[in-house]
Amino acid sequence: MILYLSISITAVRSSNRFLSTVADITASLPRAMPGLVAGLAFLWIYLLTPLRTIMYTYMGLALAHVTIWSALGVRIIMGSIIQISRELENVALIHGATPTQVVVRILAPLLSRSLPITWLLVFIVSIREHSIPLFIATSGTQVIGSSIVILLGSGDLGTIAGLSTISLAISSLLAIAIFRLGWKPYGG
Repeated sequence: MILYLSISITAVRSSNRFLSTVADITASLPRAMPGLVAGLAFLWIYLLTPLRTIMYTYMGLALAHVTIWSALGVRIIMGSIIQISRELENVALIHGATPTQVVVRILAPLLSRSLPITWLLVFIVSIREHSIPLFIATSGTQVIGSSIVILLGSGDLGTIAGLSTISLAISSLLAIAIFRLGWKPYGG
């Protein structure tokens, strides 16, 4: 979430137009690739860089999901930051606050509902992802989506139905949590 928040603040509040554009494009670029291409790209990144040590771990899966779904997370947070007036930040800067203090004392409290909602929405979307874990997960680090794809090949429909039900239950509980936090998707 800190990465998404940093990119969003840079894209929305930066006075440097080039930096703002680069931050926006950087966040959107990973989702422009199909899931299988992204999974293969992460496999090659992990094989050919010092990140090889996290290749078959949950940390590697988490890094891949955070990167791939950055477009969604950044867009949600950008929408919330755009609604916050710049005058609040300007007043704090005039009174001697550092940019870090502005983020911690002004933006973070105003985004206190948006950040957990963003995390929950990104988690709900990424829990269904199966193409990336197919390339960078092993039997010890399987997630629900890739397990369903692997079990489909063996024809174990009962286990697939059970895993799908678990995935649906988790997504439903998280959706309820999102609405309890105050998300109003249609302005209601």
